[in-house]
Amino acid sequence: MAETPSPRPVFFFDIDNCLYSRSKKVHDLMQELIDAYFITNLSLSEEDATMLHQKYYKEYGLAIEGLVRHHKVDPLEYNRQVDDALPLDTVLHPDPQLRKILEDIDNTKVKLWLFTNAHVTHGMRVVKLLGVEDLFEGITYCDYTQETMICKPHDKMFDKAEAEAEVSSVENCFFVDDSHLNCRHAQARGWTAVHLLEPDDSEPATKASKYQIRSLTELRVLFPHFFTSSANRLPDPVEQNLARKNSIQQQAISLYTSQQSRPRQIPGRSESSAPQQAIPRNVSPQSRSKQTAAEFDNGDSSDEKTPPRASIESQIASIKAHIAALREPLNRGPSGNLANPAD
Repeated sequence: MAETPSPRPVFFFDIDNCLYSRSKKVHDLMQELIDAYFITNLSLSEEDATMLHQKYYKEYGLAIEGLVRHHKVDPLEYNRQVDDALPLDTVLHPDPQLRKILEDIDNTKVKLWLFTNAHVTHGMRVVKLLGVEDLFEGITYCDYTQETMICKPHDKMFDKAEAEAEVSSVENCFFVDDSHLNCRHAQARGWTAVHLLEPDDSEPATKASKYQIRSLTELRVLFPHFFTSSANRLPDPVEQNLARKNSIQQQAISLYTSQQSRPRQIPGRSESSAPQQAIPRNVSPQSRSKQTAAEFDNGDSSDEKTPPRASIESQIASIKAHIAALREPLNRGPSGNLANPAD
């Protein structure tokens, strides 16, 4: 008896350059290994290898598909020398913010599903290193063991994803990918597509889909009904730092103001003494400092109410200690670890 398609919508997530930033340069490392494979296995020059690699990528969506079609290479051996040879352990690490976003999606309302053009070994390796492999209910991948490989943006790949995720209709398909081409095809198919751009990417001449974002955190705004805690979003690290800086500044100003508002006594004078002579406005700060220092030096150091230098130094030390205590959280990242001093 055939299984009944899931009534829940399915949210398909691309993996590479989507669950992690392109700034990790995994794509660049992969390009180097692919070119090296072309050079070694097809006896090509570096220039010809790069040209043929790009040609197959544009025609088929994957360099491996062109290699299998035209050169009869073993796709699993290719995978071993390219995707599985990537030094991902030194590049990708558990991402608490990514995990928080995915955990906040209510899986009683929507099913999370991976959708990648990579082989399964690479896809699962990436999500495991990111620490989110347990949050997805399945994965649709380009199967390198098949005689004919299919990948995004081909219609058959979308057919495969819908069948494997058991969606009831295209209206229940949501999709986020960094590929303009993939999002365009998904949108044309009837899926709700979200094109993910890097923060420093320029705007595309034509939008790939209805939705366009620069961070996965924006999914909360686009689809709040899928989240369990839309109002309690994880604060952006930049916003946190700005908040800390503003807090330090306000508290420092408040402390300085309170110190300035206290009646200042000149050592050797009682509160009933005649008021101090006002310092002319045209006197330079340096002159004021010298004048004030001279008054303190001439004061009676035995005055019990206002100890001279010791009292001033004590106040300065207190202010410095207070500001240092306020700055301590700023010197730590969102996780509580010490931040990079160069940041």
